[in-house]
Amino acid sequence: MWKPIEEAPKDRPILVCGGTYTWDADYSDEVPFKRVALVYYQPSIYDPRKVWQGDSTGYQDEYYWYFPKYYQEVPEPKLD
Repeated sequence: MWKPIEEAPKDRPILVCGGTYTWDADYSDEVPFKRVALVYYQPSIYDPRKVWQGDSTGYQDEYYWYFPKYYQEVPEPKLD
């Protein structure tokens, strides 16, 4: 069940959806976020709005800043 991002825990990775994301420091390329991402709480010392960070699928050492609306806990792996 998806919950409001304001209730999200900050001590572990979570799944997020909705909202927007960017890879650009000045937000000129902020775009709608239409999938699910694994993110972690990593506040920016330069911008208090940037708190949810996740890896990109692009270049090495590149990451995105997410501004999601909803979150879910990461499910435990099902080991048989």
